[in-house]
Amino acid sequence: MDMRELAKLIAGELADVVVERLTARLGTAAPAPIQSEILTTEEAASMLSVHPETIRRWCKAGKIPSTKLGGNNIQIAKAEVVKMVAEGTTSRSRSQLERAKRKLGIT
Repeated sequence: MDMRELAKLIAGELADVVVERLTARLGTAAPAPIQSEILTTEEAASMLSVHPETIRRWCKAGKIPSTKLGGNNIQIAKAEVVKMVAEGTTSRSRSQLERAKRKLGIT
């Protein structure tokens, strides 16, 4: 198994854990399954309504677990983005957080 396959496997497992914890915390039926995906910096930025450079800074600071591939190429598990939005740790403004939640289907 190469590193890319391992990363996808871990992201899938993490997504399942996030869904379980959100369901337990909210006491509601589980949301639709999150597809295991690896995101680029730009894709994560779009989902969180922030600039890609913000994502790079957050990755460098350890705020978002990620894998650096060289240069500015960074892989981020979609489950990590979902987790940040669910915990409300992504944005400085409430409107940005609400936009991110809508994009990800989190209510």
